[in-house]
Parts: sequence; structure tokens; C-alpha cells
Amino acid sequence: MKKRNYFLFVLFLTVFISACASGKEVDADKEFEEAEQAYAIPEDEELFDLFDEHVEAFNEKDIETYMEAIHPDSPSFEASREHMESLKDINVELEINEIYVEDKDETIANVYIEQDTYFHDAVGKNNRFEATHELRRHGHDWKVYSTSPINQVAIDENGEEVEVSEEDKLLEELENESMEDIEGEYADFIKDLDLSEIEEDLTFHSYEEDMDYGILTFIFSEDLDKQLTVEILADEAGPNVIEDYAYNVESNYGIEGVETSILEQDDNQLIYTVSFPEEMAGYPEHVQVGKAYIDGNNLNALIYTEFEKHELEDDDIDAWVDNLEEIE
Repeated sequence: MKKRNYFLFVLFLTVFISACASGKEVDADKEFEEAEQAYAIPEDEELFDLFDEHVEAFNEKDIETYMEAIHPDSPSFEASREHMESLKDINVELEINEIYVEDKDETIANVYIEQDTYFHDAVGKNNRFEATHELRRHGHDWKVYSTSPINQVAIDENGEEVEVSEEDKLLEELENESMEDIEGEYADFIKDLDLSEIEEDLTFHSYEEDMDYGILTFIFSEDLDKQLTVEILADEAGPNVIEDYAYNVESNYGIEGVETSILEQDDNQLIYTVSFPEEMAGYPEHVQVGKAYIDGNNLNALIYTEFEKHELEDDDIDAWVDNLEEIE
């Protein structure tokens, strides 16, 4: 009897151990399959599905799902979220026109996409954008790591390409620039200027400074042949600085053929006009109305310029004199 019980016990233990071993083999096979899948070269459709879901999330303003397609190590991860946040209340839609895999291996894939963006509100411009997107693995999933732009063109509401003028291209490039973003030793002086009388017509163009000056340039959105320049000449407000400035104007800046006129002058301020009747000394044809004035220890200059003309009507000069008088 005892022998039989022992035999049964041994038999049960043997079956139990065999079952455990079999289970471990199944688990090992499963892990192997998962590992093999994690490092296999992806099918094209797997990558295409990622972008289909990505675009759908964009169109539905589903920010969390949209961000799931971005690789967490992407240098543009936070910028992508901020971009989506800025568009959440805007009626904008993406459509993929063309997509194909350029190359791929077990860890990286490059996918070309041509997409159209349609702004159904008057807050953006419809465009067709071509780019190569680099995808990298994150665990078992593929995610967008970076985007390399190839080309972008304007399109109409029907997806037809629209020819864009050089002026519009320049304005588009400057669209996100702002005077508030300038930095430098003299930037605060310029930011303190009151341009409220004309600022709605101005588009920030550029700012540069050196050891003793800062120069800010605006262009006029409606006419790129017009610009306003603000100059800060640091620590130049000596006792005769306005007189010296007037002398330079009256002497035509030493350039033969330049026409100048002093309109107003006192110890603290000078208003004048300058005309280049034609291209000369490396300067194009243009006319200016300028104001130089003392501001603390600095000499400031505000200069309105129109290119491709060398004279202004009296009413236009008077209007700009009034504008310059208002800027302090």
C-alpha cells in the first residue's frame, strides 16, 4: 500500500514538473516572437497606418492621440504639442496626397509625404507641403522622430497651386517676427518708442546693433517699397549734435546729385528730406523724410523711406512730418 502511494506521488510530481516545463517553453516562444517582431523590418502598411491615425487625430483636434505618434525623444516633441494647442480652436484640415517609404531597416524608417493643409477660417494660408519623416522605434511601436521639409507651395480651396509674389513670400517669412523679440544693449530703448499711430501698417523686418548703435527696420505691409528705420546712436547727444547732423544733411552727405532740405530745426530736433534722383554711390533711387532728436544721452533718428521715387507730394511730406512728430 505504501509503495503504491509513493508511486502515485512520484507520478503526480513528474506530471507537474513536465507541465511547468511546457509552460516555460510557451512563454519563451512568446517572448522570442515578441522580440523578433520588435526588431523586424516593418511592413509599409504599418507605417502608413501610423500617419492615417496621426492625420485623423489632427483633424479631430485630439491632441493626446496626435502626440502618441510623436517619438518622446524627438527634439520637436514639446513644440508639436504647443503647435496643436495653438490650432485647437481653428478650422484647419490635413489631407495626404502621396505617401511612400524611401528606406527602412529594423530601427529607422524614412517616409515621404505630400500633404495639403486647408484653413477654412481666414487665419492661415492653404498650402501643399512635402517632407521626409524619420520614424524610429519606441518599444514595439514606430513613432515620428523628425521631419525634413522639401518644398511648400500655396494652393487654393480646390488644391490648385497659386503663384505667390516675392512680396507675399517676404511677408510670410516675417509673419512670426516681432519687435518684442529683439534683444541687445539698445533693444529696450527701441521697445519704448510709441509707434501706435502707424504700427498697424508696419511689419517688423530686422534689427541689428554694434558697439554704439542699434538699427531697427520696418516695412509697410501694403507697399514693400516703403520702410521706416529707427536708429539709436548711443552717447552721441553732445552740445552741437543736432547742428552737426544738419550740416551733414545740408552738405548732401558728400554725394553729388543728392538733394536735401531742412524743414525744421532747433537745439533738440531736426526734420529734413533727402532725395536720391537716381541710383548713385551704390544707393537706389529713393526719397526720405527724417527726424533726428536728442533722447537723454542718445541721438535717435526716425527715417521714412520710399524707393523707386525721388520726390513726394507736399501733402505726403506734411503727413509724414506729423507722424514722425508723434513718435517719441
